[in-house]
Amino acid sequence: MLPDAINLLAETPVLLEAPLLAFSQTVKNGALLLGIGSFAAGVLSLFAHKRRIDDVFNQPHTPREVGFETRKYRRRAIASSLIASTGIMLAGIYAVDEPRTVAIFISVILVMLVGITGLAFFDLFSVGLNEIARTDDSARDALVEEYNRQREKADQMKADQMKAENDSGPDA
Repeated sequence: MLPDAINLLAETPVLLEAPLLAFSQTVKNGALLLGIGSFAAGVLSLFAHKRRIDDVFNQPHTPREVGFETRKYRRRAIASSLIASTGIMLAGIYAVDEPRTVAIFISVILVMLVGITGLAFFDLFSVGLNEIARTDDSARDALVEEYNRQREKADQMKADQMKAENDSGPDA
């Protein structure tokens, strides 16, 4: 059995005069400005990534590098479009007054932000692993040449030492 006050609250219908998520005009204006800024940032980011992939295609690269850069461009284009879409959703709050619609907008915005963060971390790890796995052919060739040079020098020293021992051996 619940106390009488709780029973009374449970049985009384709740009618609110003010909306549950009442936003002031200042908050709506702020959401509109943030939305416009996010949309502009997403579009500018998309153009920047497109310019980067065009630069990659204009330079000589191995097929593996071109494939990686293409996948990286796709991930970043998706993230940029999500940022622009989040901006549209933020700006849309300006025109909405119904609490349920505002709650849906905010929920969708939060899901999109989680998606953007997930894509950013995936891109970070992908680029990091690619940098670790990337081979530097010129550095590897220089290392092999240095190894061969030192090996030849050691073999020459060994041959000179054996020759010196053979020359001094029969005289003694």
